[in-house]
Amino acid sequence: MVIIDDFRAADDDSRLLAGFVASEIQDSPVMMILSFRDAETSATQTAIYGELCRFGPQLALKGLSETEVREIVVNATGDGADSRFIS
Repeated sequence: MVIIDDFRAADDDSRLLAGFVASEIQDSPVMMILSFRDAETSATQTAIYGELCRFGPQLALKGLSETEVREIVVNATGDGADSRFIS
């Protein structure tokens, strides 16, 4: 598994490398995960992501609501969290 977080911050060479790796691992038991916030992407970056998607499925995730974050904190700590840290 190859995970690249905040891919929108990658430089051009890194994006090209990701495309090369994605094309090379298509038939391998390897998964590549690229995370980015599409609300913060440029038209060029969107085009690059579109090219990468041809190598495998895309899974769009939405952000968590305050209620969902609070529930995770309570489940993890057994205690509530101050609202200043949830929003």
